Amino acid sequence: MDEQDLSGFEDSETHDSAFERGDTEPRALPRHFAEESQATSPAAAAPTQPAAPVFRPHPQSPFTPATVTREQAASVSTPTPVSPATAVQQAPYTTTPAPYTTTPVSPATAEQQASYTTSPAPYTTTPAPSSYPSPSESVPYVPTSSPTPMPTSSQPVEEQPKRGGCKRFFLGLLEWVFIIALAIAASFAIRAFVAEVYIIPTGSMLETIQLEDRVIGEKLSYRFRSPEAGEVVTFNDPDGSGATLIKRVVAVGGQTIDLQDGQVVIDGQVLSEPYALGKPTDPLYEYAPALGHEIVYPYTIPEGSVWVMGDNRTNSKDSRYFGPVSLDEVTSRALVVWWPFENFKTL
Repeated sequence: MDEQDLSGFEDSETHDSAFERGDTEPRALPRHFAEESQATSPAAAAPTQPAAPVFRPHPQSPFTPATVTREQAASVSTPTPVSPATAVQQAPYTTTPAPYTTTPVSPATAEQQASYTTSPAPYTTTPAPSSYPSPSESVPYVPTSSPTPMPTSSQPVEEQPKRGGCKRFFLGLLEWVFIIALAIAASFAIRAFVAEVYIIPTGSMLETIQLEDRVIGEKLSYRFRSPEAGEVVTFNDPDGSGATLIKRVVAVGGQTIDLQDGQVVIDGQVLSEPYALGKPTDPLYEYAPALGHEIVYPYTIPEGSVWVMGDNRTNSKDSRYFGPVSLDEVTSRALVVWWPFENFKTL
C-alpha cells in the first residue's frame, strides 16, 4: 500500500474518533474518499458544481451504511453518555411484582397468614408451642400429663365422705361458748368496777326518784375521793338484809347534826333542803337492831362515815334508824334517771 493510502486510513480513523468523542461537526474527508466520490457521482460531469464531500460511517455508528452528506450528519445529534446508575434507572419498569417467598406456618396461624398482603420483605411467623394452643387452633390440645378422667353418665359420681364434721362442730360450739363467757365476764367487770343500773322499789326518795325508775350509778369516782354532802349514793343495807339502798348524803364524818323543829341543823347552821319539798324532819324513836341503841341529838358523825336520809322525810328509814353509814359500804354515786324517758333527769 502506498503512502497515499496510509494517509487515507489515518484520516478515516481520525474521523471515527470524532464520532466517538461526540463531536457534532465532522472533520474533512480523506483525499482518496473525495476523489472516489467525484468519479462515481452522477454530478461529476458538471465542472461548474463541485461534488459534496461524503464520509463512511463507523461500523458501530447508528447510521446505515448508505452515503451521508455533511448536512445530514450535522442534523443528527450525538447521544449524551450516561452513567451506569442512570442507565439502570432509565430501564423500563414492569408492573409484575417480584416473586415472594413464604415460610410454612402451623395450622394455628394459617388463618392469620390468609390476611397477609404482599410486601417487599417476606414475613415469617413462629408457630405457637403445643403446650399453649391458640383458641382458634383446630388441633385438639394434648396435655403434658394425663388428668383424672371425668365421670360419664354411665359412671355415677361418688360423694366423698365428709371428714372432720364433728370436729368442726365442736370447734364452732367452743367459739360460741367462749364468746358468751367473755360477754358475761365483761358485764360482771363493768358492774363491779365501772357502773351499774338500779331499780328503785320504794318511795323513800320521792319526789326526786319515782317508783320503778332505773338509775345509773357510777363506781369510779369514789375510788379517788369520798362522798360529799348533797350527793345521792347507793350503799349496802347496814341492817344486814343484803339489799342496796339509795339515799342522799346530808353530812360527812366530823360534822355534828341536830334536828330542831323539823329542820336539819349542821354545825349550828340550818340546812336548806329544797328537794325535801318542806316536809318536816323529825327523829325516829325506834332504831335498828344492828345499831343497838337510840340516837341522841346533837350527834357527831364519826370519821370515815356519812349521814344519809331520804328526800321523802316522812316515809324513810335512814340514818335516823340505822345510824351513820361507813364509806366502805358505799357502792356508787347515782348519776342519772334514764328510764322511763319521761322521768329522765340528772341527780
